[in-house]
Amino acid sequence: MIQTNLRSQVLAILLSLVLCVSFAFAQKPTPTPERNREIVALLTDARYAAPELTVDVLLKVIESKKIADPAWRREILDEAFRTADEVKYPVRRERAYHGTGIVDTVSGYMTYAYEQNLDALTLKARIIKAWLREDKARARQMVFQIGGDLNLKPLICADAMGYEVTGIYASVGAVGKDAFSSSEIKDGLRGLFLLPWIENMQSPAQILPAIEMIKGLRSLPAERQMLINAFTRSISRNFGDDLSFSHAFYRNSYVASQFIAESDDSEGLVVAWRELLVKNTSGKRCLESKPKNREDLPHPVMHFNRLFPEDKRFSVEDFASVEYRGTPKDKLYLDSEMNKKLLRLLRSAREKKNLPENKDDKAAQLEWHLRVTEMLDLLDSWKASPEETEAEVFNQKAVFYDTIARDVTESEQNKAVSRAFMRFLDRSPVQKESFIEWLYYLRRFIGKNPRAFIELV
Repeated sequence: MIQTNLRSQVLAILLSLVLCVSFAFAQKPTPTPERNREIVALLTDARYAAPELTVDVLLKVIESKKIADPAWRREILDEAFRTADEVKYPVRRERAYHGTGIVDTVSGYMTYAYEQNLDALTLKARIIKAWLREDKARARQMVFQIGGDLNLKPLICADAMGYEVTGIYASVGAVGKDAFSSSEIKDGLRGLFLLPWIENMQSPAQILPAIEMIKGLRSLPAERQMLINAFTRSISRNFGDDLSFSHAFYRNSYVASQFIAESDDSEGLVVAWRELLVKNTSGKRCLESKPKNREDLPHPVMHFNRLFPEDKRFSVEDFASVEYRGTPKDKLYLDSEMNKKLLRLLRSAREKKNLPENKDDKAAQLEWHLRVTEMLDLLDSWKASPEETEAEVFNQKAVFYDTIARDVTESEQNKAVSRAFMRFLDRSPVQKESFIEWLYYLRRFIGKNPRAFIELV
């Protein structure tokens, strides 16, 4: 059986997985002065979990619309906002270099963990949207309180992960759209309210989210011009962060191009955008930003060059003196000696098991079972070396447990693999050191092995 510290996490995960489904089919509640005991117990249990899960469950209860009492809903949202400050990771990150498609790296697996959206800023974005449905004035107060200062410090070329702040800008934009009256918009109050989210931009990672926010407002001419003016001032500088600059426009450069082309002040935006490129591509840059071919313009200049008049377009000669140096420090898990050993064992055993002539051969299947036991023993004995962190070994081991569980179809052995995996998760210090990494694999296991999981719990 699993230990108590894992039970609280497991309970919260199960709640977060089933809340929306079970509540969606429940009858609409009738307001009552008494608080539902089942929900009270549910919230109490959730508070024993990690803060990331606590906030997630609190919000799922609100989103389920099971609670009719507005005072209670507001208490829960206030608690969620306070608890979000206890979350370890302040802002979502994602892999920010594109030289290889291999995801079996520290940054690749951390990106998976961050995609659960359990960083503090993304959780607060979700809380803001919940308040917007509950109390528009409070939603405005929260946006004002954060103020657009996201504390996004410049990254360096050795960093492997960039910022991802789309969620918070989407929530701020939703408040701008739904929490202001037509008279407030006309009087310019909404524009002034949103200005800090444009003027306080600290990272290139904020440029496209800010554009999406402005586009979604359907502003009156005066308000739009005020926001566009602030935007042009904010981007006309050197951010000193080439990693974020290149990553910001790697996938969605068309968003900026379309925004500029459709703007009433297209000419002013074109000038500001060219200045943005000049100031952020003419000095020292990361090696990742270097064009592959000598005749190519550097990224992202090549994507935007067509925006400019012919006499203002960049040429390859404009970047002849740019110095490219510095690469991300990332670790490829496939280079680990134990990883290689286990991978060879798994592949050879799997290939032999799956041969047509071995499908119904009891001796061949017994050999497969022995190989699985051998792999489980190796995983159990695998400890972090001086060259590896605990989290690095954890990620590699978790992937192997997950892979072996998928290959084992026989019921009893599948249970043995599942028990070994759960013991591994229960004992791992990563549960406290980097909860979202730990949670990613537990949720993945639950999703693929729900019956085995329930039996173990």
